[in-house]
Amino acid sequence: MYCKSCGAENPASANYCSHDGAFLKNHNVKYRKQEQSSSYCPQCGGTVSTLANYCQHCGQSLGKYVTEKSNAPTIMKDPTRLTPTMPKLGKWPVISFQQIKQAVIPALLAIVIVFAISFFMMKSTEKLYSNLMNEAMSDSEISNLVGSDVKLLTGKFIGVTDIMMMANLQNPNLTVKAGGDLGFDEGSFSVDALAKNGYLPYLLIPFIGLFAAGIWAGRKTRGEDLARRLTDAAGIAIIYALVCTVISFFAGFSHEVNMSQMGMKFSLSIDTHYSFIKTLLMTLLIGCLFSGFGILFSTNFRKITGHLSEKLPFGESIHQAIAVPFRGILIFFVIILVMLVSQVAKLKEELGFELDGTPLEELLNKSYSLIAASSVQLGTYLWNLLHFASLTFSGGEDKNTGAISYHLLSGFHLKGAAADSDFEAIASFMATNDVGMYLKFALIIPIILLVWAGFRIAKQPNVVKNLVVFSVVYAVMMMGLASFSDIGFSLTSKDNGDPYNMSMMLGFSPFSTLIFSFIFSFICAYGGSWLYKLRMKQ
Repeated sequence: MYCKSCGAENPASANYCSHDGAFLKNHNVKYRKQEQSSSYCPQCGGTVSTLANYCQHCGQSLGKYVTEKSNAPTIMKDPTRLTPTMPKLGKWPVISFQQIKQAVIPALLAIVIVFAISFFMMKSTEKLYSNLMNEAMSDSEISNLVGSDVKLLTGKFIGVTDIMMMANLQNPNLTVKAGGDLGFDEGSFSVDALAKNGYLPYLLIPFIGLFAAGIWAGRKTRGEDLARRLTDAAGIAIIYALVCTVISFFAGFSHEVNMSQMGMKFSLSIDTHYSFIKTLLMTLLIGCLFSGFGILFSTNFRKITGHLSEKLPFGESIHQAIAVPFRGILIFFVIILVMLVSQVAKLKEELGFELDGTPLEELLNKSYSLIAASSVQLGTYLWNLLHFASLTFSGGEDKNTGAISYHLLSGFHLKGAAADSDFEAIASFMATNDVGMYLKFALIIPIILLVWAGFRIAKQPNVVKNLVVFSVVYAVMMMGLASFSDIGFSLTSKDNGDPYNMSMMLGFSPFSTLIFSFIFSFICAYGGSWLYKLRMKQ
């Protein structure tokens, strides 16, 4: 007997080739399909047609086959179709140098798009700033004081690289030094400040660029398995992160102003720089996430994560964990946007002709883009708040610190110096206007979305495991939102040698957000799975 694979001679009694291990004998076992007689799915109990091959509720194979040698039925799965109950991810390939080379063009496309959008934003912001400063500098006293340095104050203040850094949520380190004689006082001071940049609307800039890069890369690997395709996202992220890290060395701005008028002398210097390590880590994370979304979208150009249930174990749970926060924040974004736009329109109507030709009129006319961006940030804060996390505003000077926090159930809590400050007016305002009641009413929205997610997950086998995976991924998503959405600053200054510290911060505790989000999402999703079981029993 000769092997059909390598041609080696083997004894007639051999089942496998002694040289390459190929199977030598064929078992010609034939099957015939047995007619479907039951009208119910053996997996979930749902009603099915006798002509159906798969259950329309859970995807279970309904085909029964019998061999010609035996009348005993054997349930076989269609070999051409992966069961949706246990999709396989496949072996995760190691990122090779060849894949890095293939990711160069998509990554450069992302960088070009990010640069172009940042340049457009810089120009529009610069024009508005210059107009407002020119209006202010029209005052003769200010113009005489500043003298020839007017152009420094009315010209370009930040560059396109600063916009790119802010788009990737980088925190600028600011150093200010000033000194001189103002006629009534003489001295010097210096300030070192760190700004916490958690303005999430900036993320739209790298999202557009990296999403387009992911689509570009995904078009070439559409037939590959999911693991192979997602390694392209890692390659894009590595190149994108390296380029952004190099840019961080040149980002920042440096300005000097020297005033010498009317017997007064004053000098001011401002320098800004960014941490290259934080830039590398953040851009690597952003690059993997956003380009991965683009690659997933390129699969059918209809869904981003909606088809993960067919490609990943617990894919439906992961999809719902990503989709629910996006849907919720989008709903609150629309609500807040409508409210703020109506308030600005009302303000313009009340002021009327008093706005004509003033800088405030131009500012209000161009405020709608700022309102839209602020609505995203406020929608994110509101979504976190409705998961029973406490929104905290803290600040202080030297050792005199305080904080005010708000919880959906317990209301306001004042700590330290905040108890003796104007923060009490904020609490009184919210209590008078029934803000807490409206927030509790808004709690219906996340409950409905989470219950619907549990209803969808209940169609999968191993419901409890799927719900746990959903809640874990969802809680991690919420913790990420809480970690990256903090806004504030801290600074240390020296005035004639005397140190002074000041800080302010607005945001959520990531750890408490993680715990409360997990508990809240699991309870609501479990309720959705219970509703699904009730429906199936009817």
